[in-house]
Amino acid sequence: MRLLVFNAGSSSRKFELTDRIAAAPARRISVGSFADTDGSGLFRWSAGSSNGGHPPPARTLADAAGRALDWLLSIYGRKLLEGLDATAHRIAHGAAQFRETTLLNDAELAALTGLMVLAPLHNPPALAGHRSGTATPGRRAAVFRQRQLPSKYFGSACGC
Repeated sequence: MRLLVFNAGSSSRKFELTDRIAAAPARRISVGSFADTDGSGLFRWSAGSSNGGHPPPARTLADAAGRALDWLLSIYGRKLLEGLDATAHRIAHGAAQFRETTLLNDAELAALTGLMVLAPLHNPPALAGHRSGTATPGRRAAVFRQRQLPSKYFGSACGC
């Protein structure tokens, strides 16, 4: 199972690409982070794999997710998308309605949009990343309320 996991904070966006075969531990393929480290309003590459250079700065956290995907595609090519099983976006707060990993469709996105007031710094960038197309074509995105993804499925994937 190949997963692309995003975690949007109020001033950063982390991502991790992992691969897992059967019951074996998840294998980290690539990891990175964009952050506004200088207060300029630009989200620059701040950590992670450096193979293939660094992606350019982004103006928004949603744009940072797109830059991360473009960067991964420049390194791994179209086979990345062909082999991707899911894209996950961690959502900070889903209230009582979202306590488990959830496949997102229009109804879930509408419900999460209504809950943005519960985490106004974290939920909007996470949902914007999902809507920006980083939920790769033909794939479903999952939402995670927990601080870390369930390790039984994803190993240490983006424990951000």
